[in-house]
Amino acid sequence: MKYTIYRGSEVVVADVEIQGSVTEKIMGEETASLTFSAYDKIEFHIGDKITIFGRDYFLSTEPVTEKINSRLFNYTLVFFSLKYILSDIQLFFYDNDNELTIPDFDIMGNASTCLDAIIANANRIDSGWTKGTVDDTEVKLISFSSVNCLEAVSKIADEFELEYWIDSDKSIHFTERKPVSGYSFSYGQAQGLKNIKRSILEGGSLCTRLYVKGSTQNLPKNYRSGQKNLRIDVPYLENNTSIYGVKEHTETFDIFPKYEGTVTAISETDFNIFSDANLDFDLNAYNEYGTTVLKAGVTAKIIFQTGQLAGYTIELLEAGGFNSTTKTFYLNRVKDEADIVVPSELLRPAIGDKYIIVDIMMPEAYVLAAETLLKTKAQEYLDKNSRERFQYAVVSDPFYFEAQNVNIPLGSTVHFIDSDFGLDDDLRVIGKKTNVQDQYSVELELSEETQVSSIVKSYYEQQKTQNTIINNLKYNAEQARRNYLFGREFHD
Repeated sequence: MKYTIYRGSEVVVADVEIQGSVTEKIMGEETASLTFSAYDKIEFHIGDKITIFGRDYFLSTEPVTEKINSRLFNYTLVFFSLKYILSDIQLFFYDNDNELTIPDFDIMGNASTCLDAIIANANRIDSGWTKGTVDDTEVKLISFSSVNCLEAVSKIADEFELEYWIDSDKSIHFTERKPVSGYSFSYGQAQGLKNIKRSILEGGSLCTRLYVKGSTQNLPKNYRSGQKNLRIDVPYLENNTSIYGVKEHTETFDIFPKYEGTVTAISETDFNIFSDANLDFDLNAYNEYGTTVLKAGVTAKIIFQTGQLAGYTIELLEAGGFNSTTKTFYLNRVKDEADIVVPSELLRPAIGDKYIIVDIMMPEAYVLAAETLLKTKAQEYLDKNSRERFQYAVVSDPFYFEAQNVNIPLGSTVHFIDSDFGLDDDLRVIGKKTNVQDQYSVELELSEETQVSSIVKSYYEQQKTQNTIINNLKYNAEQARRNYLFGREFHD
């Protein structure tokens, strides 16, 4: 099979027989490593393009050139997929002039909100980038500090526990693609596989005794004899200690007692007022210990999850912030860095907007519900991590694959059977290496799950710690995210 390398519409080298392979990994490497020989000295430029199996790859580094004699040269080139263009584009934040110039900032939003910022920056340099399918997620505070757009995509996937895909049409997706391939393979002649190798899953960590805690938010006075974090009703959870022994681990989940409310009425004349007819507790309730919901000396706050105020944290009035009879909230106006008053006619509550209340002491029923959720999430974590998890590398039988016209997209599930490994299961193709001269000569990586690589994850864990310190020392993160959300609204 022969290939042509282009520079725009100009041919750099035509109909050359290239050796090498294309490597694809979910949320990872997408490269073509190629070699060929030519009787002329060829000058390659960054950005030169080759199309392999219908997909474009671009040269991003100078090739290795070996002069064999005066008439023969060997070339080794590494081409990268379209997504690596994002690694050349820095992620910036809107300034007060609505320009993308600020490298260190926070976003309070869901995965879709964070992707908006990446799309805006990508199109700043290279037009045509769009938002694809994005799973609905909770709202989080995400910090970015001098990262490029590809790093930001990986970070969003890690923070929201999503899988990202970037298609050849420049659309960015945060959703799992897991089609069933319908294929079933095993080792042996006319069964599809020439080789099977099993290894421990990268990034896996074995845990048989799990200690767990939730957030510190919205807990009542003297919660569980003075515990600062949400806890479960037992000291720890255990599984498989008889097999692996006791391997302890502590995991923290961002779970706390909360009421997820919906605005059911607003004032047409006062943008600071909204009601929720479905609220089932009274913020002003008292007992012999004083207020049971509001905290002494702490102002309750509303965090809007959707609508024009999505991402804003707005205090209630210190006096008369809630009407128990009408279930009406009275917000305290704030002014952000762009000198915009919030709430206002531009940014105000609307019927149907979702919100939560923080810096209060939630009633017992909500605390128990949060503990139950925490225990459920902890058990899910333990079930997944209390056994050794494996990944498999398999080599195709190219004659069998060609006879069956096998074409397995990345992310697909394939049924694999091997009695020696005790394997009879559907596994996902998380990596794929294809010979450029034979599309049926394939090496596959298989696993039950995918994740951002451990190197990337470790980098972002360090970055989160550094950002926390920087935010505490340098600026008010809430003001920063308000500025971002205003800039986004204004830009829209």
